[in-house]
Amino acid sequence: MIKTLKRSTIFFIILILTLIIYSIVLGSISADAPYYLSIARDISEGLVPFKDIHTWYAPVMMYINAPIYYVFGNINYFWFLGFQYFITFLSAFVLYRIAKFNKIDNKTALFFA
Repeated sequence: MIKTLKRSTIFFIILILTLIIYSIVLGSISADAPYYLSIARDISEGLVPFKDIHTWYAPVMMYINAPIYYVFGNINYFWFLGFQYFITFLSAFVLYRIAKFNKIDNKTALFFA
């Protein structure tokens, strides 16, 4: 039973990593991703959302991306996609930990994460 569980876990991890690499190389997170990144670039250059930059979106993700532009400059778009996946998985992990902290069983916690 444990051997089968380990094999299925390894298979699942390999599958997820393959899908992540495939989507980073061949796709984008959304059609709005370049828009978010351009606003993140503008924020890193000192412009202020809703004052200097006109946007209808909340600037949370743009502020998260802005330090990357500030530190690394114009890096490859694929690195930003990888960073977006990292933030998504980190958010899911935090939601899972919050659910576990509130004594929610594993299946339900994974569903909400």
